[in-house]
Amino acid sequence: MVNLETPRLAQLDTMRDYLVELHQKRMRSVIHAYSELEGFHAEFPEPVTEVILIGEEHKLFSNQIANLARLIRPSVIVHEGFGPFTFDPTSGNLTREPDRKINEFEGIILDDIFSPADSNRFTPLFEVSRELGIPIVGADLTNIEQLDIAFKKIEAAGRNLADLVFRNPDPAELGLLKYSLEERENHMVNVANANKGTSLNPALVVLGFTHALDLFLKKRLANAGFVIMVSDATTAYSAFRMLHPEVTQQTVNELLE
Repeated sequence: MVNLETPRLAQLDTMRDYLVELHQKRMRSVIHAYSELEGFHAEFPEPVTEVILIGEEHKLFSNQIANLARLIRPSVIVHEGFGPFTFDPTSGNLTREPDRKINEFEGIILDDIFSPADSNRFTPLFEVSRELGIPIVGADLTNIEQLDIAFKKIEAAGRNLADLVFRNPDPAELGLLKYSLEERENHMVNVANANKGTSLNPALVVLGFTHALDLFLKKRLANAGFVIMVSDATTAYSAFRMLHPEVTQQTVNELLE
């Protein structure tokens, strides 16, 4: 007969705490093992992980993200690339949030890339969503929403958009979407928090590498673990040094080999 009054169990308030601890250890071990197998880096700075934040290089790792979802069975997949759309695994419908701005041209593009019948970067995610019965929730502003923000900021600063774009073009200034970076990341955080998982059923949040690293460093997502999915060793090295400035270059090189 199992003795439940062991010294370790006596320190825990409830059996649920014990199960959470076991689940967290298994989940972290699985993610570490899979990350090592694929050449990624994973870390878990918090005692309990309720969000698995993936910083991805766009268009390259949907198969690996889907495989990771199969291993950890998250409560939801929150994905930057789905913009204002949510995918329902039961009905197979892709729906846009009400009152979200989207122009006709962008709509045509989104209709094309989100066709589950096509072989594209989202197909593995549609498949795992149906397989596990978990929704995919978009977490980004549309291009037209970002431009609206940019135009308002430029106007508020008393600048002439025509001069800015046509008469004296500066490549650094022509990136109009840069003006909405703060609002985009705020939106990502809000969507992630609205779909936050639990210690037994974490959420999988997939963002572009730069966004994810920024949010992770600023601790804007509570109880988040972080997985870096990039193909370039230099990018991975730079990210690791930002996460761990105290370590030596030799140590980083050894970890990323």
